[in-house]
Amino acid sequence: MRPGSLTDLLLRHLGEQNDILFQIREAETPAEYLRIRDMIGRTMGAISADALRPIFAEHPDLKPDYLR
Repeated sequence: MRPGSLTDLLLRHLGEQNDILFQIREAETPAEYLRIRDMIGRTMGAISADALRPIFAEHPDLKPDYLR
């Protein structure tokens, strides 16, 4: 998979996870929301640190303007 395609996929996935958090916040108890937020936050952090950061280090032109 090309780095640009992978980057697009991962960024889209991060956006979807963020959307899930908004839905859960409206539908769940505060305690359940916090539990799920922490779980999703760990996955989002791993995607950002372990996947996107190395790609952007090697291909800085792929980093979207909103992340600069």
